[in-house]
Amino acid sequence: MSLARDARDLIEALGLQGVVIGGWSLGGLAAQAFVAIYPQGVTHAVLIGTGPPGLNVKNAEQLFYDTASRPVNTFEDEVVLFF
Repeated sequence: MSLARDARDLIEALGLQGVVIGGWSLGGLAAQAFVAIYPQGVTHAVLIGTGPPGLNVKNAEQLFYDTASRPVNTFEDEVVLFF
């Protein structure tokens, strides 16, 4: 996965070792891929609002898609989208 390679390249360029990698949403999937591909360089992973890699077994509800497609979201919309 190119996002995992990008993280590895950055970590190597900075000369870091034993990193804590984190990711939210799609970044969480990238962090999981990084841990799977380069486990020797990671001490911990923080995954927020992400799912496991692979196929989705359950799609989001229609309410999520309807709310996400609004050009401007209210506080109530944010609650639907993030919780």
